[in-house]
Amino acid sequence: EKSVGEYYKLYNKDFHLVMKQTKLLSDPMQANRESDINHIDYIIPEDLPDKKREYTQFIAKECMLRKLNMYGCNVNEWREMLRVCIKYEKRIQFLLTARQWHQEGIEKVPLVETIELLVPCILHLENRVGEKLINMILRFGFQKRRQSPSAFIAELQEVFRREVLGSPECPSQWKLPFKEDADGSIQLEPIQERKTVVRGMVNDIDKILENAIPESEQDFKAKLIVACSKYSEAKKLLTLHRALTDDEMDVFQDLVDDFFETWMELFGNDGMTNYLHLLGSGHVLYFLRKYKCLYIFSQQGWEALNAVCTAYILQNSSRGGCGSGQNKSKSYIFPLIRYLMRDLLWRTKMADNFFLEKES
Repeated sequence: EKSVGEYYKLYNKDFHLVMKQTKLLSDPMQANRESDINHIDYIIPEDLPDKKREYTQFIAKECMLRKLNMYGCNVNEWREMLRVCIKYEKRIQFLLTARQWHQEGIEKVPLVETIELLVPCILHLENRVGEKLINMILRFGFQKRRQSPSAFIAELQEVFRREVLGSPECPSQWKLPFKEDADGSIQLEPIQERKTVVRGMVNDIDKILENAIPESEQDFKAKLIVACSKYSEAKKLLTLHRALTDDEMDVFQDLVDDFFETWMELFGNDGMTNYLHLLGSGHVLYFLRKYKCLYIFSQQGWEALNAVCTAYILQNSSRGGCGSGQNKSKSYIFPLIRYLMRDLLWRTKMADNFFLEKES
C-alpha cells in the first residue's frame, strides 16, 4: 500500500486505474515486440510516416494517462520516461501479488510462476523424440532378428541410404552406428543426428518399420505404424509457424494421446523420455494454450552456434597458440567471445536499435 501511495504522489494517478486503462505492452519475452505497435520496444519505421505518427500518438496517450511532463520532449524521450514507470509498476504488481500469496498462506514463490517461463523448444523436442522413435524401433528389430547382426545392420543401412535419406540413383553415405566388443559381439549404438536427418527418418518411418520389424511381429508392427502416424500428424500441428486455434489444439492432444497410449503399451518405461513425458502428460498442450504458437520460442538457431564455435577454434588456432605472443597476450577465446557478443547483439536487434539511434 505504501508503494501504491508513492506511485500516486509521484504521478498523481491511481495505480489500479492506470493498470486498467493502459494498453502499453512491455514483456521482453514477446517474440514480435519490435513489430508490435503497442509495445514499448517497437522499432519506429522512419520510412512509414503513418506508422510513426500512429505510434507517437499512442505513446503520448500512455504518457498522458500517467500524467507525465511531455513538454519539450520527443517520442524516444517519452518512451524512456515510460520505461521508468513500467519498472515501478512491475515492482508494485509484484508486491501486490506477494501480499496476496502471504494472505493465502503461501510463503514461497509458487512453482507455476517459474515454470511458465520455461517454454520447451519444440524443434529440440522434435529431434529428441524422433531419435527415440528410431532407436527403439531398431533396437526391437535387432533383438527379434533372424539373420546375423552384421547382416541386419547391412540390410538396414542400405534401406536408410537408398530409401530414407537417399535414392537408388543417388544413395546417401550415412552409416548405421554400431560397436563390436572384444569377444566379437555386435551391438547397435544410439542414433544421434542433426534435426534435418532425424526429420527425414521420421517422415519415412514406415519404410524403417517394414524392414526392421520381422514378419513374426505383424501385430506389433501394425500398432507401431498407426502410433507413429499419429505422432507425425501431431508434430505437423505443433511445428506450424502460426497461432493454433482451440480446435487444432484439441486435435493435437487427441493425436498425442493416441500415440502415447500405444507407445507405452508396446515399449513401457524403456520408451519414456523427458520430452515424451511432456507430450503425454499434457504439459506441451498447457504451453500451447498459453502462448498459442511455440515455434517462436525455439532455440535451435542459438544452439547452431556450437558448430560455428567449434569450426572457429579449429580453423583459427594451433597447438600451443594460447597464451603466446608478447606478454602472453594472444588468445583465441577472447576473439570468439567478441564474435558471440556481436552475434547476440544482431540477433536481439540491439545493434539495429543502436545504429538507428545514431542516425536519428
